[in-house]
Amino acid sequence: MNLKAKYVLSIVSLGLLCLMLPGSIRADTVNINSINANSSPFFVDISTTNLLAQYGITLTKVTPGTTVDVVCGECGGNSIVSSSPPNVLFQGGNDNGMSYTLQFSTPLSTLSFSLAGNSKSGGSGTLVAAWSATAFDASGNVVSRVGDPSLFGTFSSFAPQPFTLTGPGIASVTFFTQCFNVCGTGLNIADLSAPEIKLALSAPTNLHATQGSSGTKIHLTWDYGTNPIDGFVIEREVPSGTFEELATRPLPSICTSGHCAVDDSGLTVGGSAIVPYGTYSYRVRAFKGTTDSNPSNTTTSWQIALFSTQCHLDMFGSVICGAQTSLDSSKRTNDNTILAQYKPQPSVTVGQVARTFGYDHFNWVSIINHFKVPRTVSDAAGNLLKAPWIDPPLGGYGSPIFQPSDDLPYYWDENTVKGADPRLALGALFSGGDQKSSEDTFFRDLAHDPLIPPGDYIGFFTTLVGVKTPVGVSPPDYTALSSFAWYTTYTDSTGGVGRLSNVDPPTNPGTGGIFNASVVGTDDLPLDIRQLLVQNGAQGVSTAPKIDTDAPTTAAFFAGPQGTNGWYTGPVTATLVATDVDGSSDIASTTYGLDGRPLVEYQAPFTISEDGIHTLQFSSVDKSGNTESPDQLQTVKIDTTPPEAFIQFDPVSHDLLLFARDAVSGVTPGPIAPARVVFKEHHEGDRDDDRDRDHDGLNDKDRERHTEELRTYNVLDLAGNVLVLTEKIHKTGHSISGQILSLQYGNRSVITPPRNTQTFAWETDRDGSLRRLEQHLEVGTERNEQDISAHFDAEENETDIRDESKHGHRDAPGLVLLRMVTNDGNLFVQF
Repeated sequence: MNLKAKYVLSIVSLGLLCLMLPGSIRADTVNINSINANSSPFFVDISTTNLLAQYGITLTKVTPGTTVDVVCGECGGNSIVSSSPPNVLFQGGNDNGMSYTLQFSTPLSTLSFSLAGNSKSGGSGTLVAAWSATAFDASGNVVSRVGDPSLFGTFSSFAPQPFTLTGPGIASVTFFTQCFNVCGTGLNIADLSAPEIKLALSAPTNLHATQGSSGTKIHLTWDYGTNPIDGFVIEREVPSGTFEELATRPLPSICTSGHCAVDDSGLTVGGSAIVPYGTYSYRVRAFKGTTDSNPSNTTTSWQIALFSTQCHLDMFGSVICGAQTSLDSSKRTNDNTILAQYKPQPSVTVGQVARTFGYDHFNWVSIINHFKVPRTVSDAAGNLLKAPWIDPPLGGYGSPIFQPSDDLPYYWDENTVKGADPRLALGALFSGGDQKSSEDTFFRDLAHDPLIPPGDYIGFFTTLVGVKTPVGVSPPDYTALSSFAWYTTYTDSTGGVGRLSNVDPPTNPGTGGIFNASVVGTDDLPLDIRQLLVQNGAQGVSTAPKIDTDAPTTAAFFAGPQGTNGWYTGPVTATLVATDVDGSSDIASTTYGLDGRPLVEYQAPFTISEDGIHTLQFSSVDKSGNTESPDQLQTVKIDTTPPEAFIQFDPVSHDLLLFARDAVSGVTPGPIAPARVVFKEHHEGDRDDDRDRDHDGLNDKDRERHTEELRTYNVLDLAGNVLVLTEKIHKTGHSISGQILSLQYGNRSVITPPRNTQTFAWETDRDGSLRRLEQHLEVGTERNEQDISAHFDAEENETDIRDESKHGHRDAPGLVLLRMVTNDGNLFVQF
């Protein structure tokens, strides 16, 4: 045989297990056509073991030095033809006898397969090797055998040849081929099928569901192997319902190196949407065609809504709280109280949900993990406390304020204790009431201390727990469900000291507030926090070391004179505070930049003093290299300059109107009404003594009324800076005049402006429209004098403007109004 003939024979003899084309897959046929084997030129590097395992088939006893691969029978010029193209299962590597065995997880009644055919004819011909397929039962006895012990040669093409091994009880089949060093041995198997062969996809594992943003997006992660699949089926369940499939099926592309991740914020097939902050359970299945895997483990996302609010005591000693701020969108607040709400499902009580999951009730466990306040804190037994500790400690606090509580680790007391605050009891109003009838349960805390060092804080981890034992029963037995971190810089005091695990506002006002609150997976809590939970009765909490993947979070605190509309009216001191789930010691560095300038390392608080809207960019990195991303951006608005004003004649009301102007924060558009008006009136022919405006001379038509007013204006910009302007107005018939008497910018001294007069006289048509207007404005004296006059004639629709001080003149179309303008204590005329 020449080399060319041997080459053709070796290609023709390639062997393969072949699946039917998509859309015609039978449950009893091994589907390998879903694999893209068209590469370099027709082999693919794929684990045949994994492929067969999906059908409960184990590949064993492969002749050493040979491989069993999936190949493309019709690619690269190949002439192999299977009955269900294009792939075949090929064994090669030995020209003098080789074999492999397939073991079946379920005994087969029959096993059908085909040998691939040859689409080419002529040339040097085709030589097909001797081969056999032998079926064995579980004891190793031969059950059936097919094959051809002789070589077969032909110059014609030939079709695939079907064969069947007959049982019952086929436990394994051995395929053998022999070419006696003549033809380059290979074995081509296609369409391997049996009634008992079913696609058995491996189930996803290690499913986790964590709370996402705004309570309407839940992050799902799971692990999956390398088996070829079409995608995943995700099912979602509310506590009182049944599992419903999500409308969207994720593709395998959501997986990287066996780790899969996707966000659920969509609808189920039945149209159900996620209720914000509801409780949802999940399971995931892999699917291939019409075949699904078994479901993964079931996991639950116990979503918590986080808020802050500002609370104070009213005159009767009642706690009054303001509007709630969602901590999903706000990294830092000036609120002194944190609230966490667990509302698992509308119209279902918390107690019903607890029983659904095998719990008696819910409570919270709160831990102080960062406390560097320079004071001594002890429990009720006198033991000094050092972070981390349970808040409140078992039995309550002994100092700095005596606060008794029960001897269980829960935040809300479950047993009555003499001297304990009844508002801190489970079932009280602040906890959400009786869980048998309430649809939600709350955590609430107003921690504060006047000795918190500048730039520091008190840090907490708080966990919603499902308690298995009845209320008040020891020892504690509970499951940690969902945790969150939160921090406070609130510095006010009650009787001069701070207070923890508290619902009462302090008696003294202070500064600071809640910041950097975020939901944290229980497995992501620091090891010492998880160990403390386990020591105090938590079940199902891992105490294995964690890999640090948590980036820090940075908050900016600003101190300066507060204006209005978010503006500061003086220099602002900025303090950056970085927190990390793994503790403050894990922070490596914090950097910042102002208004696009290069980033610099933060060392200490810094001052921003220039007027304008500033953008502060900042972020932190921890010692493991986890970087806060994206950088935080915060706006600082500063306007230290009071506004200015201008006065002009109003052709409609025939009055002098005052307007504000400001180049930084801006002003409210439109004229400003006087804050105060003092006025006098008299008539021609009256005595020189003034008459008040109640004088009935208005009926004396032969006398013309004269009015004199003293107007005081509070001119405000949007930052709250003020200019107080006083003006004297004199009105007589169709004329009005004004004089600015004083200016006061903020808290500065009152300024007497330069000599100034504003005089206006007008004529109107019968319809009241302006026919003529004379304007004359003067400011200053001699060299600094401005003397501007203007004459408007409606018929000509033109204003003649003359600058008497500079002997200038010009005509302007339409009506031009002269303005008397203030400028840092000075005045000038503008048009």
